[in-house]
Amino acid sequence: MGKKQKIMTAIAMAVEGIELASDLMNTVQARSATARKRASEAVSSFRDSTTDVAEQLVDTVNKRFNRRPSAAARVWPFAAGLGVGVGAALLFAPMPGAEVRANLYKAVTRSTPATETQNNWQ
Repeated sequence: MGKKQKIMTAIAMAVEGIELASDLMNTVQARSATARKRASEAVSSFRDSTTDVAEQLVDTVNKRFNRRPSAAARVWPFAAGLGVGVGAALLFAPMPGAEVRANLYKAVTRSTPATETQNNWQ
């Protein structure tokens, strides 16, 4: 095998090596592009799902804390307080009812009630 033949063989082998390297580089680029695309899709999907979960959580919290009680639910505490107040007033009244009514009548009319009216109140 002559010198020229050896050079031609070396060049052919070099070209074949360059082609293999080029094919390998194209394969790596294609796979990395596919991997980037899949990673991007996975991140996007994860972002969408976490956004959906966060929105549901915010909606749930808003519904729970911003819920307006019904009219009945708002009246019950008032009625209970009114009942307790009336009960306390009856228990701690300083004088009997007839005396309270007579005092109220005096305060309103600035006079004493007639005997007949006073008997009706008692």
